[in-house]
Amino acid sequence: MKLSIRQIAAALGVTTEAVGRRSRQSRWPFVTEPVRGGQRKVFSLADLPADIQEAIRRQASGSDRTHQRPDSQSVSPNTAGLNGLVELLVERVADRVAEKIVGRFAEMALKQRGDQA
Repeated sequence: MKLSIRQIAAALGVTTEAVGRRSRQSRWPFVTEPVRGGQRKVFSLADLPADIQEAIRRQASGSDRTHQRPDSQSVSPNTAGLNGLVELLVERVADRVAEKIVGRFAEMALKQRGDQA
């Protein structure tokens, strides 16, 4: 499984700068992929440290609830589908656009939860 710095940061709940710093300091192996405007580093899950691998697996399985607000409800099937769509879109668009998409879908999910309450 290939992972971008953005995906690793999301799984850890930290900034992309923090992940970039740790990857440089620990010298994680990576390959570069061409993207609009240049290249990006892509890391193989198998080459990452055990704690990072575990955080990514928890996020992928949906069992990582540490970054949710305490009063939030469990994820509905509709929201889970949105999350999958967001991940697919984020992998394919430029960084700035991706941030806007994630923010908008988060707003929609919060609104949906509010409507259901």
